[in-house]
Amino acid sequence: MNSKGNSARLLFEALLVIVLSIGGIQLLPKFETVFSLIPVIYLLIERRLRNRSWEEIGFKRGFREDLRANIGWALMVILLQVLTLLWAHDFFPAYDAHIRSRLPVDAAALLGMLPILAVAVLGEEMSYRALLQNRLVPFLGAAPAILLASLVFGMAHFSAGPVAVVTLDVTLIVIDAVIYGLIYQRSRNIYIAWLAHMMGDVVALTLMVSVLAT
Repeated sequence: MNSKGNSARLLFEALLVIVLSIGGIQLLPKFETVFSLIPVIYLLIERRLRNRSWEEIGFKRGFREDLRANIGWALMVILLQVLTLLWAHDFFPAYDAHIRSRLPVDAAALLGMLPILAVAVLGEEMSYRALLQNRLVPFLGAAPAILLASLVFGMAHFSAGPVAVVTLDVTLIVIDAVIYGLIYQRSRNIYIAWLAHMMGDVVALTLMVSVLAT
């Protein structure tokens, strides 16, 4: 099979597992954990079967160098989280209530489960950056691939509610995802995208259980 045909097959496989994962999560939310693992399991098995190196799927060395090159983007995620939560708490309480309601457990409890949160975030970065975004780039180019993967990521986090609230929620998730995608595309390092994502989540959760607890 030629290179173009092989890339098409890889993209088809990626789209299939992502659709299966998101569809399963939306249709059977009680099994969210199981369905969210499908892309991760596929990526790990596919790496082994096709003899890919860990670096090919984003697990590369050079953490410090890549972090220094992308620290500004990571800090932007944190700033966006803080400003959004502060604004929503004072001016859009329906949005504040919505994001709290879609958390799997109470924010304080989630902070107490940091190892589980860390693994979940790593799984998302593997699924949407190392897998989907990587497979889209050869066909669309970097910028459209980042945007499309981010849109899919946003839809994967869809939670029913008032139109204005849900629209804002998904839009802000997509914006965050674009930054994660940009970090990954610049560094080709899943650890850096994971760290930015994790820091944003932890800061948001900490804010929700402290300053914005009431």
